[in-house]
Amino acid sequence: MITAVESDNPPALLVLGAPTVRMFRAELDTRRAELDAWEEVSSRTGA
Repeated sequence: MITAVESDNPPALLVLGAPTVRMFRAELDTRRAELDAWEEVSSRTGA
């Protein structure tokens, strides 16, 4: 954590521990898949 805090470019979110990193990546994959599946509908708003 000290390395992250002292970094010139600290992370906005620091995920700690290999199991947590794996779970976080899986969640991101799920969210990206949902975003991809709904991109056309989402893009139709014109905003």
